Amino acid sequence: MADQETRQTKTPPTKQIVLAATVQLVITLGAYWVLKRTPDDRLRGPRWLWRLLVPATVTQIKGSDVVLAPIGPVLFLTVGRRWGG
Repeated sequence: MADQETRQTKTPPTKQIVLAATVQLVITLGAYWVLKRTPDDRLRGPRWLWRLLVPATVTQIKGSDVVLAPIGPVLFLTVGRRWGG
């Protein structure tokens, strides 16, 4: 009985993983959409670099917790594009 409880607490819930992966996918696709529509003169850095960096993610699974940090899309949307007029 204790072995089953230990195994269950070490496995992250499937719903949590699916939700985190869905949110990550939406953020990444949104950043790619913005990158595609941004003219070269509004980008900070070369376009090929942002194409490589946008999907970058830090993933941590610890016990029943799942953390997905969309580093690439956040970097592009905050630093990689010049906003405004």
